[in-house]
Amino acid sequence: MTIWSKQDNEQSASVRLLQNDARIRGIYNERTYRVERLLGEGANGRVYLVSAGRKRLAALKLGYDAASLQSEINLLSALNRKDKPYLLDADDAELGGLRYPFYVMPYIEGVRVTAFIAKRGRDWTYILLRQLLARLDELHRQGWAFGDVKPENILVSESGRATLVDYGGVSRFGDSVRQFTELYDRGYWNAGSRTAEASYDIFAVAALGLRLLAGYERFDARANRIPQNRCAEDLVTLARQTPACKPIAPFLEKAIQGRYDSADAALQEYRQLLLKWGGLKALEPLHLPWLTAAFISSFVAFVSVLWLVLN
Repeated sequence: MTIWSKQDNEQSASVRLLQNDARIRGIYNERTYRVERLLGEGANGRVYLVSAGRKRLAALKLGYDAASLQSEINLLSALNRKDKPYLLDADDAELGGLRYPFYVMPYIEGVRVTAFIAKRGRDWTYILLRQLLARLDELHRQGWAFGDVKPENILVSESGRATLVDYGGVSRFGDSVRQFTELYDRGYWNAGSRTAEASYDIFAVAALGLRLLAGYERFDARANRIPQNRCAEDLVTLARQTPACKPIAPFLEKAIQGRYDSADAALQEYRQLLLKWGGLKALEPLHLPWLTAAFISSFVAFVSVLWLVLN
């Protein structure tokens, strides 16, 4: 369950859901977008798949008010690079006689991380966690914490590349986390504050990885305990008792205990753990189906898998 304010829920209820084929035209930039379908809804807006021009697809987030959306726009603008755009457009639109802010992002085609792992195998968890740390490091270098790390906010492409989506919960370092999901929130586990900082996101990545590797039933049984009986050591113990966690056990323990100062430090150690235990030759004891297939299929496929490990 994602936590946000009552006011946000009241605002969302007042905004009319746009139907497929509806047009959104920017007041200032005068660009027009056609709604293809609803992609999802967050605390401060709805996200639609839209087309612009020659069927070029993008993701458009229509906000409930300018103030709540501006921090996301500022963040995406700061992250923008020529070779990797995060923000394509930002404007206001008039709908039903009311004005609403919106911004447009590149559309990321993929499936939720849980669906990807269910289809491709649990061993992909190791690679996807490494990629999440890399995505978070990019964000942290700009002084922002993602906040609401959860499966619904992680899409994975067919080729196995993980991407964070929905920046509605992003918070400035030092502020209180704006949105969180209890299972991956260190405050819920009495493992630290809800201050936006690198260690908050790193804890969430470790909790997510542990839930995927140990299994929902074992993880959730601990999450359902009364508050005074939930603690970081509970999760550390679960990691130690789970054979699938062995390759990344040092990372999980340090992340849960808040002993990483930056995502970069966590990423460097995590990468070394993968290379030491798995990587090229030592990953064979894990019986990773994707790596076996890579060796059999071709050298090119093997290089692709290695790139996912190292990048």
